[in-house]
Amino acid sequence: MPSFGPENNPALTDDEIEKVIQFVRSFCEEKDKWPSGEFNFARPMFTEKSFPEDEAVNMVFINTDGTPGLTNHLIVEKRYGAQTNIELRFRGQLKQDGAGTWMGGVGDTSFELKKSVYLNNKSGTLLAWGNEITLPTGDSRRGMGNGITKYESFLSLGQVLPKKSYIQTQLGFEGPPFRRHDTKAEIYTRTAVGKAFNFDKGYGRLFNVANEFVGIREFGPRERWTLDLVPQIQFSISKRQHMRIGIGYRVPVMNVGSRQSQLITYLLWDMFDGKFTEGWR
Repeated sequence: MPSFGPENNPALTDDEIEKVIQFVRSFCEEKDKWPSGEFNFARPMFTEKSFPEDEAVNMVFINTDGTPGLTNHLIVEKRYGAQTNIELRFRGQLKQDGAGTWMGGVGDTSFELKKSVYLNNKSGTLLAWGNEITLPTGDSRRGMGNGITKYESFLSLGQVLPKKSYIQTQLGFEGPPFRRHDTKAEIYTRTAVGKAFNFDKGYGRLFNVANEFVGIREFGPRERWTLDLVPQIQFSISKRQHMRIGIGYRVPVMNVGSRQSQLITYLLWDMFDGKFTEGWR
């Protein structure tokens, strides 16, 4: 690949670079099985991506009103083959009780298996089906977990839009499996709409803005939908773009109840694109 050259006289124009990329991709005999890198949108705070990942993420949810406290999620995702990946999620919590005493502990642990079920690289459409089991590893008596096993199944759709915009949406249900329980099952819908901005003609640092909508409804004839808005940004902190930070703010807007506003942040390492120590400049 020749050097890009000066801005006013590059060795290859953007259109020529795109044609080279398309030509190289034509050599892949299984190109229809592998989702294009264009599907690797910025990670939303709640919506599950349809793109199979190889990444590690540490997320922190900080209550900004009501009961002081924070929840930490350590998420490790591993890709297998063209369309499958697994996810492990470890939770921890630090909060203040009614007497003002701080306490912390390990929360519940989740295992997820996700697989692409429809792919169209030309139209920019990727649909995935995922299943997750959450084990009650946290102490529910201290409020560190649900105290029950929960099962979740969902469909997740990613759609490429013009001008580096995108939409990611997820529809699923979650609840105790196989038996009745006081904890009700619920259905949910999550959608993130965003746009990416590149610097240095697309080869520098990456910046994303998005707004996310999170709706939940428990099963039952008298239950109502809740809705939260989550405006957010994500930006790369390494030149290679494999290290990123996300910042968002969750605001309950409909049927608020006891839900709290939260500041959310994460540090993401895309392990497929390099080691933690590589590609910073």
